[in-house]
Amino acid sequence: MVAKKSQFIYSSILFLFLVQIASAQVSIPHQLYGNVDFLNGPAPDGLLVEAKIDNSVVASTTTLNGRYGYMPKVFFVTDPNSDRAGQTISLFIQGIDTNKTAIFENGEHTQINISLNTNIGKIQAEPNETITDTPVTITPATPALVIVGNDMNITISSTGTTSATIETVDKLESNFFTGAFAIPGGLLLLNAYEIKISGDVAITVTMAYSDFGVDESTIKPYKFDGISWVALPDSSIISRDTTANTVTFTILPETPYALFGSPPPSGGGGAPGAGSGVGSTGGSTGPVITSESRSLSVTIVGNGTMRAGSSNSLVVRVSNTGNSLETSVGISLTGVPNEWVAMTPLATNIQSGSSQDYLATITIPAGEQGTRTLLFTATSLENTVGSRSVTIEISPPSSITVCGNGICEAGETADSCPADCEIGPVPTTPFAAITGFIAGVATNPLYATLITLILIGAGFLIYRYRIEPKSRRHRRK
Repeated sequence: MVAKKSQFIYSSILFLFLVQIASAQVSIPHQLYGNVDFLNGPAPDGLLVEAKIDNSVVASTTTLNGRYGYMPKVFFVTDPNSDRAGQTISLFIQGIDTNKTAIFENGEHTQINISLNTNIGKIQAEPNETITDTPVTITPATPALVIVGNDMNITISSTGTTSATIETVDKLESNFFTGAFAIPGGLLLLNAYEIKISGDVAITVTMAYSDFGVDESTIKPYKFDGISWVALPDSSIISRDTTANTVTFTILPETPYALFGSPPPSGGGGAPGAGSGVGSTGGSTGPVITSESRSLSVTIVGNGTMRAGSSNSLVVRVSNTGNSLETSVGISLTGVPNEWVAMTPLATNIQSGSSQDYLATITIPAGEQGTRTLLFTATSLENTVGSRSVTIEISPPSSITVCGNGICEAGETADSCPADCEIGPVPTTPFAAITGFIAGVATNPLYATLITLILIGAGFLIYRYRIEPKSRRHRRK
């Protein structure tokens, strides 16, 4: 009798809980999604997207493929206490107020595209192109990278999310070095830039140089301190790469910077006309050159078929077919976006009659297909140019995808297969509706408490009538 009474009590409690759950209305979340664009292109992956109500974060996700809130990162603002209807949702990217809002409505879905008036990630310019008044956003995972041809790279980094302004990046030509700015005696000018960047950031510069006619062991970065050129301390120099012909160093943003070096010792070779060699009459080590000719030729080695969703390689072979040294020969590529391409090395010298191989690694997004014509152009510091074009065929990713099977597979996007990858309205999309319902239940404290009590009661009954030994129950009887 006692056992039956206990069973009746627990069954009644469970029944009352179930009735309360059944009669309660679970508040379906509000779904948000859209594109995120900066001045220099779509947002990189991994940027934090936050939804705030009354300055409190109520939901967060990260960007993927220049967007947020799309599969597989569906973005819901939940309503745990059923009190958010009519409240204003504000969107933030990496802590930056986007000034984009939505009014919370249970079961609603809202596309909010975000365009930020700043740059992020990579900014590219030609060697003689001046960069001025360019805003940038820096995060710990996304430093700004300013690439100036094959001449110089600037990395702007920060330990937190912050904003900076590239006020000036401008190459300094030889006519700049007059008066107080004159090149120090006995030194050769190898590269120089005006660099001014405002903001609470760290700045690292990698400058390229030609090693022709210079003693590489003497190359140092200098800054103009307002009176004269002063060599930077060794603590500012991060690395020297005598193979790639670059020096990497940290700078402050307010002064011009330059690389200077000394000619090699007398008889050390390398400088035009030094010792025996060009134009000499006795003990000549090479032919007498009476006139200068400059010429570069380019050939492409590799497979003309490339696969989307993977990295592909071509070898660009540059030959110096003239009779003069070509310095700081770099490769530029048109026909595909710059962010698809990585070129190694960035620049190098090529002796007359010699060749240099450059590795072009081309990473093609999964959704691309069709043919592209690529134009590789080799250019030296002496403005000698050679080029070669090649047509590539982009094949689908290796995995087979089926558009229309309800699964957003690798290689499919909302553009290429909206049936599988596009976000639909929360109330009419079964998966989103179910997910939203679960999210609403899990985040509502009332439902969470009731579910916990139900599980505790169910566990007690299972133990009492299925696990506890019969002999113990008989003794209680």
